[in-house]
Amino acid sequence: MGSRRPVRAPGSQGGQRVRWGERPVHLEPRSWRRKGLRHPSSPERPQSFLERTRSIRTSAGSPSRRWGPVNPIDFPSLSELADAEAVRNAERRSLGFCLTTHPCRSASDAADQRGAIPLADVDRALYSRADKARVFACCPKTFERQTRAGLYMGIMWLEDDRSRREAVCFPRSWDAVADAVENAGPNGVLLLEVSDDGDGKLIVHDAETLVQEDDSGAPIGDFIVVDTETTIGPELLPPPNSRKRKKKESTDSAESTTSKFEISRLRVVEIGVAVYRAVPRGYRGGPSHVLQQQLSRFIDPGCPIDAKSTEIHGIKDSDVASQPPFSERAAALAAALASRTLVTYNGRRFDLPVLAAEFARAGVAPPPAIADPALSVDAYDFIRTRYRGKKDRVASKRLSDQCAFHRVSTGRSHRASDDATATGALLVALREGGWAPRSLARLQGRR
Repeated sequence: MGSRRPVRAPGSQGGQRVRWGERPVHLEPRSWRRKGLRHPSSPERPQSFLERTRSIRTSAGSPSRRWGPVNPIDFPSLSELADAEAVRNAERRSLGFCLTTHPCRSASDAADQRGAIPLADVDRALYSRADKARVFACCPKTFERQTRAGLYMGIMWLEDDRSRREAVCFPRSWDAVADAVENAGPNGVLLLEVSDDGDGKLIVHDAETLVQEDDSGAPIGDFIVVDTETTIGPELLPPPNSRKRKKKESTDSAESTTSKFEISRLRVVEIGVAVYRAVPRGYRGGPSHVLQQQLSRFIDPGCPIDAKSTEIHGIKDSDVASQPPFSERAAALAAALASRTLVTYNGRRFDLPVLAAEFARAGVAPPPAIADPALSVDAYDFIRTRYRGKKDRVASKRLSDQCAFHRVSTGRSHRASDDATATGALLVALREGGWAPRSLARLQGRR
């Protein structure tokens, strides 16, 4: 059977009218289809995704160039998907702060009176006006680096409610800038004098505190510190496309990995807790704390303790041979950790995930602070190598070096109960020295 060739109907206007058998079909010119136009006599057809998105864009601003009615897609608003509290919690978990209540929003009027511009507009100001600009922003994180000459410089993360930038501060001005950053706090607002190095990175020349972090909330009451000593469990099948194991900075304990896959292999061999009680003789009108109880329990990991772990904490197979497994102590431990504010030292990266995995294997519901680490207090977030008002610097962020700098007794290093006691005493020393927040909300990292 021979193929039928389309024959153009005479007298057609505005396009090619062809016949396939008995049914007329109207085809618009290609230039019309690229522009999304349709001949009035053409049959209706479903809109493509590109045509629907073009309908939304044209209906929002200029009138549509499409012939016929525009059918925009009605997307649900954010308020229809979740309530305000759920939105704030989601922002806090994903960003570390509430975008709708960012500190820079409330400080914009005060910054405008001082002649400062938002951080998001700094590129436009540096390009159009001068070599330097005065901006206002928050500085949630800083990193100190030592140069080859033995001097110290700072790497700063700056942010406002619209942008985030990385900045560098050279040694000639780092000491003054570091004092202003520490005085403002991670949730405070700074006035910064910055310039551009030509590659998109900002250089900070000077800084002063515009709005100090609000620390007027309820102070932390009684708290309990937990620390774990672990061993590597049975070998598991490696995940597909697994990369090399990444080491994290040592924090003076057996935790040496941050991979979720490797943490799932770890087994607890010792749990140490230290309970601190609030007393009414604290600094700035708030309570201080004294050690109330300290205890340690061995745990049978259900597997041999590897030699490398024994070299770190000194726990052998004979020490845990007659001890109960974690499942028998899980219920009592969960009740004890849920009774007070939970404090750790770098626990959000290590101890809490390890305990969460142990509770899951035991079939016991974990305490709220382990299920949601944002409810815990991590003393590691407030330590640094340089402290305001101190000329000397700390050798590292290890627990032993920090305790030695603040004259806190450590006891036996790499043992769970002694490390937990030292962590609690270090947190009290940081609060009394003004290097850590006073309120519980700020200690938990909430804005």
